[in-house]
Amino acid sequence: MFNVLKKKGQISLEDIVLQFEISPATAYNVQRALRAICEQHLEECEVVEKGRRTLFIYRKNEEEEQKEQEEIQKILSAKPEGS
Repeated sequence: MFNVLKKKGQISLEDIVLQFEISPATAYNVQRALRAICEQHLEECEVVEKGRRTLFIYRKNEEEEQKEQEEIQKILSAKPEGS
């Protein structure tokens, strides 16, 4: 579940229901488990409560952000084949 959060960047209860095609009651239990995981990874995960909606947000660490920027620069500076 944490890997899904990393990939999507943020996830809500509705996303869990749709992603795994499960009932809202089951998704609520998954959400509770994800909250526990986020509490163990406070530097990477933030839980935001907006009214009755809970949103889990993945925060990239600086090393990941730098690696991603380097990959983007490689792609942008690559010469097309045959040039």
